Amino acid sequence: MVLALLDLCDELSILASIYDPSGYRDHRNLEQLVSCVSEANVFTAAAVGGLKDALETRGYSADAPILERADFEHLEAQGRLQAPPPAGV
Repeated sequence: MVLALLDLCDELSILASIYDPSGYRDHRNLEQLVSCVSEANVFTAAAVGGLKDALETRGYSADAPILERADFEHLEAQGRLQAPPPAGV
């Protein structure tokens, strides 16, 4: 329904631009969309996990919805394997 609304808005020329990093609006390929979201989840888990670890070593806590996912640790590990090492390491 969101895409139908965006298509209508586009037809009426009432939107200046639409940002869709997945490209789904143009290709309408569900497999490509799932792949893009999965990659984003892996990246987010690695980033949030690293930030959480750094904060906890300094006595702070972190909270983010992705931490509640049952597969968070798997996603985080996958993301850390893909990510380049931090500068200076």
